[in-house]
Parts: sequence; C-alpha cells; structure tokens
Amino acid sequence: MSNVFFNNPFWTYWALTFAVFLIYAASFLVAALDVREEIAEQLKKAEQRRARAKPRFEDPLAGRSVAATLDPGANRQLPTFLQWVYDEVKPIAERLGIQARILVYQDSKGHPLVHVTDGQRLVSYRLDRTLAEEAQAGNTQSLGEARRRVEAFLRLEWLGDATAMQRTTELAKEARAKGEAAGEEAPAAAPTAAAGGRSQAAAAQDPKAAERQRLIEEAKARAAARKVQQQGSDSGSTSS
Repeated sequence: MSNVFFNNPFWTYWALTFAVFLIYAASFLVAALDVREEIAEQLKKAEQRRARAKPRFEDPLAGRSVAATLDPGANRQLPTFLQWVYDEVKPIAERLGIQARILVYQDSKGHPLVHVTDGQRLVSYRLDRTLAEEAQAGNTQSLGEARRRVEAFLRLEWLGDATAMQRTTELAKEARAKGEAAGEEAPAAAPTAAAGGRSQAAAAQDPKAAERQRLIEEAKARAAARKVQQQGSDSGSTSS
C-alpha cells in the first residue's frame, strides 16, 4: 500500500503541491495576524489621542471692543508732529465737553489719524497732512482751518450735531464771497497786458499751449527776417 502512494509520481506531485499550498496559507495567516495587530495598535493610539486633553489658548482680545484694541498703553511717546496734533485736538474736545480719550496715529501716507474713544465707542478723523504741517509751521490761516475741521467733525460724529456741517458750508461760502469781493476791489490792468498775462499763465500751465506759443513766436521772427531781407533787396535794385 505504501508503495502505491510513495512510489507513484501522481501522488508525489499532488502531495508536494498540497504542502506548498499549506506553507502559503500559513504565511498568509501570519501576515494577516500581523496586519490585524498593527491596525489594532493604530486604532488604540488614535483613541488615546482623542481622549487626551487638548490645550486651551486664551484669546488676548476676548472681551475687548474694537476701540479698546487701539489703546497703546500709558507709556507711549508720540513723535513731535503727532504730539502737536494731540495738543491741538485735546482743547477742542474739552471745550465741547467730550469726556473721551484721544489717540493720534499716522497712516501710510503720513496723514494724522485722530481717534476719539471712551472704551466702547470710537470715531476717527484723518486730518490733511499738508494742512497740519502748514499749521505747525506757523500759518495762522491753516491753523484756524485745521481747528475748524476737527471741531466740525467732533460736533457731527460725537455729539450728533447735524448742523455742524451746515455751518461749515456757510463758512466756506462766506470765505468765497470775501475772496470775490477782494478781487473786485483790486485795480484792473490794461486789457492788452491782462490778455498777455493770461496767455502766458495759460502757456505756463499747459505744455501744449506753451509749444504753440513758441511756434507762433518763431513764425513771427521768420516773417520779420524775410521782410527785412526783401526790403534790402528792393533798395539794392533801386540804387542800381
């Protein structure tokens, strides 16, 4: 019987095939167990990470209004220009009875930014840089205009005085009327001189007008030269 199984090539072939199959099956089973353990380990670590307490980060701006975030602190030293603006705005606010803090910054264009805040409310005004610099340099007209603009803004935006802008418009109309009256009282120049001055001023302001004026002058000069030359030739022919 043993000779039938062990000496038969058919059974030997299939016995070896079955053995190889068992080896592959055992290898697959071991690999599957390793993968299962690895997946179980990963799930365990993920569960531990989820269960771990996450750090809490406190918002430094929590409970603060937008106005409060602009507060630079008590030890801020203003530059000379901004300090001058602050010193001009503060008396205006006090005269209007505004109980608020005044903060002065500067935007990217160099214009002073005046912020008025009481911690909950905030209004901002950008003062024209050129006007402020002229006023700081001692120009009384610019200083008065800067103060008038700041006061009109505070009356309108902080105090709710809707007539502030109307008064500003009326003041502008009065100033314009005074300027026109002063122009009428000035002595009038001669018509030709006035026309020449206007043409020269227009030419100075307009490059194209200046070029046209230059071409006209050159044409006049060439015509005058031709006329002189023609007169000279005529006189020579007469003498001959």
